[in-house]
Amino acid sequence: MRILKTIFRNVGATLGFFGVLAFIVVGITAPYIAPFDPNKQNLRAIFQPPSQDHPFGTDQFGRDVLSRVLWGARTSLIVATSAIALAMLMGALAGVIVGYRGGWLDEVVMRFVDVLLTFPDIFLAIIITAVVPPGLGTTILAIAVYNLPQFIRVARAAALNVRENAFVEAAKASGASTSHVVFRHILPNSLAPIVVLATLRTAASILTAAGLSFLGLGVQPPTAEWGTMVSEARVYIVSAPWTSIFPGLAIFFTVLSFNLLGDGINDALNPRRRAFRG
Repeated sequence: MRILKTIFRNVGATLGFFGVLAFIVVGITAPYIAPFDPNKQNLRAIFQPPSQDHPFGTDQFGRDVLSRVLWGARTSLIVATSAIALAMLMGALAGVIVGYRGGWLDEVVMRFVDVLLTFPDIFLAIIITAVVPPGLGTTILAIAVYNLPQFIRVARAAALNVRENAFVEAAKASGASTSHVVFRHILPNSLAPIVVLATLRTAASILTAAGLSFLGLGVQPPTAEWGTMVSEARVYIVSAPWTSIFPGLAIFFTVLSFNLLGDGINDALNPRRRAFRG
């Protein structure tokens, strides 16, 4: 409750919250609110400008752009949430464990993380999608892998800080097992920075998924996906600009909303930032 109050005191975070909420609602309800089948072609309605029947116009196959944008939100929601959940689960567990245990295991894992971090995000995702046949599952895997190092580093840093607290020392002194200390004390008290990172990386993941699809390495046609829509429409940017403008705006506002919300959550969970801004 305190977190929500802090978020709603921040105008940007409030806008981000409602933007993310709208994205989630649209992604879930797309099959019910889309006025047309997103993949249904109508060669008699090619490149119709925005109108009452087609508020976002139609594309080169006569498909309703509004319906495809709504279904694109569903695709982006599935890709981003699945990839972030996978990366957060593996990265948080690995980071907390190596941060608590230390020693040679910490060295090995962190050197592996350093190797992954030498690759730019999009480049690492491209390498994975170039090796594995492109598709929805491959896109989720690629985005999860390139997000993994960030979650490991943040979780490890949080665990290093938490393990010095008195309640952890008391748990160890009482004879608690390593798994009990990690899952009962270290992990719950390390979640704040991990949640903030998950929100911010969701924005980056949506952008990366769109970029992969734009390059033809992500979600494949005819599946409605914002990056694919922009890629297909780039040839018609002059003659039919609405075919690329609306999916581009969807990417822009969704990524902006997640970034604003992530910044607001960081303010709410970070007492130092609250004190500084207050």
